[in-house]
Amino acid sequence: MSALVEEKQEEIDALNKMRSIFQGTEGYGMELNDSTLLRYLRARNFNVEKASTMLEATVEWRKDFGVKDMWPDWKETLETEHATGKMFVRGYDKEGHVVIHMKPKHENTRNYEGNIKNLVFTLEKACLCMEKNGGGSTETGSDNNKPSRPKQEKMMLVIDFDGYSIFNAPPMKTTKETLSILQNHYPERLFRCYFVNPPWLFNASWNVI
Repeated sequence: MSALVEEKQEEIDALNKMRSIFQGTEGYGMELNDSTLLRYLRARNFNVEKASTMLEATVEWRKDFGVKDMWPDWKETLETEHATGKMFVRGYDKEGHVVIHMKPKHENTRNYEGNIKNLVFTLEKACLCMEKNGGGSTETGSDNNKPSRPKQEKMMLVIDFDGYSIFNAPPMKTTKETLSILQNHYPERLFRCYFVNPPWLFNASWNVI
């Protein structure tokens, strides 16, 4: 029991140190609240130095990438990238995780920057849905007596490979940057990822990644 208490106290101390480090820091569209600090701490096993370095890199990335002002700055790009429905946020699973849907067959551009902006916009929208979730019913309809979804900080990703081919596969550069952004700037956000109808071409690409 004493070991568990000590471990818990170490986590509390780590959180307090993170609060002190980032007090008054601009998050550029991301709240640097306890939930955010804890995600970065968990991603680095509560090593404050590593977690703070990781979060500082995210803050700098958000500033440079223009995440805070993405709308309307990215309006024209996002309208083009969103036109075919290749990536969108819709619905929650039974446990309350917001769901991101990806349908590679609807890829309509080979624009690296546009695809990355579309990814970030979708991730930000998913995070916003997480913040707003928690009061929504698990059932359809407006009956206030029905149980509410528990608030979740992680998302569900569903990639439907129906119609996927080498002609609509994203460039390797885009794939690598997608993984980098997810790992480095949205840590502890992915709950599960489901691959639907993955073709042999995907298996080969996955091995390369």
